[in-house]
Order: sequence, then C-alpha cells, then structure tokens
Amino acid sequence: MVQSLCHQHRAEGHEVSVHCLFSCGILGETLQEQGFDVVTHGPASYPRLIARLARSFLTLRPDVVHCHNVVASVIGAVSGRFARAKSIICTRHGIVSRPRNYRRQGLFWLAARCADRVVAVCPKAEANLARATFAQPRKLVTIWNGAKPASVSGPGAAEPPSESKHAFDIVTVARLGPPKDHATLVRALSKVRQVAPAVRLWIVGDGPMKSQLQRLAADLDCAENVTFLGARSDVGDWLARSHLFVLSSISEGVPISLLEAMAAGLPSVVTDVGGMGDVVMRADAGHAVPPGDVDALAEAIVAYQSNPAFRQRHAENARRGYERYFSFERMASAYMFLYQDPRQPLQRNSALERTDTA
Repeated sequence: MVQSLCHQHRAEGHEVSVHCLFSCGILGETLQEQGFDVVTHGPASYPRLIARLARSFLTLRPDVVHCHNVVASVIGAVSGRFARAKSIICTRHGIVSRPRNYRRQGLFWLAARCADRVVAVCPKAEANLARATFAQPRKLVTIWNGAKPASVSGPGAAEPPSESKHAFDIVTVARLGPPKDHATLVRALSKVRQVAPAVRLWIVGDGPMKSQLQRLAADLDCAENVTFLGARSDVGDWLARSHLFVLSSISEGVPISLLEAMAAGLPSVVTDVGGMGDVVMRADAGHAVPPGDVDALAEAIVAYQSNPAFRQRHAENARRGYERYFSFERMASAYMFLYQDPRQPLQRNSALERTDTA
C-alpha cells in the first residue's frame, strides 16, 4: 500500500520521500530503484531517531507527514510536529488483540497528540483504537483499505478453474504464521474432501508454520489436496484460476489479499475478525464464520462448492463491491482529501467514514 501511494502521489506531481527508521528493507530498496528518495535513519534508540528525523524534516520542510503503524507514529508524529508539517496523519493497519499491550498503545496515543488525524482501516479498528490507553476518539477517522488488482501474467499464464463436476479450487494468500490459523483451514479442507474429493487448496505464502502445516495435512490424509506455493510474485494468476478465496485468520485488519481477491471476482469465506466480515457483508460477496470453527468453515466452503449459481452471484458482487468501496483510487483520494486539510468536515467526502460524530 505504501508503495502504491508513493507512485500515486508522484503521478499527481507531488514530491515524495520515504523515511525508514531502522533499515531500508525490501520495500525501501524497491522504491529506491524506482527513483524515490529513500532515507534510513537507524538503527538507533527512539530519542535518537526522533532527533535525526526532526533534523531531516527541518531540511525538507514537508507539507505532509504520513506515519504507518505504531513505531513510525511514535517517532514520526513527534518529529513532524517539531518541523511544523501542515498535516500529520497516523494510520493503524490492524486491530489490537487481547491481551492489550497497554504501554505500547499508550505510547502510541501520547505521540498521536502531535498528529492531526489517526486513521483506522475499518469501523471495528476505529472502535478498537478508541478504547486504548490515552485514546483521543475525536481524532479518529476510518478510511477503508484499498488495493490495486493483483497483476496477471497474461493470456494462458493462469489456467481457468476446472469445470469438472467435482473439481473445486480454493486459494488462500497469507503468511504462514499463527495469526493466520491455516491449521483450521486444513482441518476444514479434510471435511470438505468427504463431499468433494477433488477439492484443491493452494496456499500462497511462506513462514514458520509451513512444516507443521505440511505434517497436519499428511496426518489428515489430505496432503495430495494441498499445495504449498510459497511466497509468490504471481498472486494474480492463482486468484484467476481459483473458484473461492478463504482466510481463516484469528487476527486481522482489512487484508490486502482479500481486496485483491474481490478485484479478481472471487467470492470469499473469511473469519469474522477485524474488518473482514464487514468487507464481505458490505459487498454481499462472501460469508463470515467464527474464528477457529472448523465445522462452520467447512460448511461455508461446501455451500459454494455445491451451488455454482450462488458462487457466481457473489463473484459478480465481489467485482462491483471492490470497484465501489475498496479500489485503490478511492482510498488514495480519501487520503489526499485528509492531507489537504485534516481539520475540514469529514462528511464532505464519502470515502471517509466516522463512527464518532460528537
């Protein structure tokens, strides 16, 4: 998302610089290769980083400082206020799970006193942030996450889903870590396999849980139905050749992979955590189930496998819902509106939503 915003701002004629706190990383290196000014300030302690960033900002004199997530906000908002930036925006991309880290969240909100607005990516995230230590609900605003469609390699690169009577192809895109709870999805697949033996699950992503998940698939006798694809640059191809997108996470915000699936015209089965349930219900493009509920997840998948008309209706709704609510252009427009004057009435732009109207 940061990369896409950088390109959008540059295309609109704005000067963009990217500031990395501890190391440049893959994103920073990519942006450098694409001609952006990328500055790395660390590694260093928080006070030193604040001082270094403030000196840099005093030289640049930025109109807008946009900080993403906790640490960047703690350091960047304070530095931006010291340099008298016209607009300081802090975006939180997730939802704080219980048990809360009160010190971390309190530190964020203390730093956010230097910000003009704190952006949440969905209404549930906004409500979650409003309950945090030292929160300032009047600064909160919701801008739904947006995403560009995942690119497809070209004609023939992505084979269409098999139209065999029993074939059914599922794709999930997420890091193989505990918050994504792929184990529940694999267990649900073993139940779906009893109804649709030819069901296939493509798992796009890599991470520390891979070996454990491979053993689980073997123990459940469904290893031949699960393919671990690893981290991919051709996600769009796998979305294009699938019937259904599934995310079984126990913690989320509004994942970009879900929005990319909608852009590709895929119905979705997701767990009702973070903003995922709100996304699919708003577009009428999927089904939300309780997190960790193997039976409910399996039943939802079978509902799509067994009813092509139902699946097609939600596929069409997914495309329309993406274009109406979750396109990258809509999100970028909302941020630009906020950059120009973060204190102006928010209701003037339908891309912005508030739950606190006091």
